[in-house]
Amino acid sequence: MNNDEQAASTPDNEEAKFSLVPVDFPRPVHIGAIAGAQPKVLVVEYKGRFYPAGGTPPERYERWDICEDLATQFAKKSLE
Repeated sequence: MNNDEQAASTPDNEEAKFSLVPVDFPRPVHIGAIAGAQPKVLVVEYKGRFYPAGGTPPERYERWDICEDLATQFAKKSLE
């Protein structure tokens, strides 16, 4: 692992990377249908906090990064 990869995996850089995602970027909405008499909440635990399924910071960043890449490609193509 080189220095760049090591620096990219530190928690500070990870949090900075996740903060690039705009606040208004859509969050996933999952309506669960789990059998049972008691109400259920569909969540995923990440670093001691609970998020809706698909809504952890790494998952949101990955979705945003893909959308950002596609938007950049589309903008370049549309200018040609």
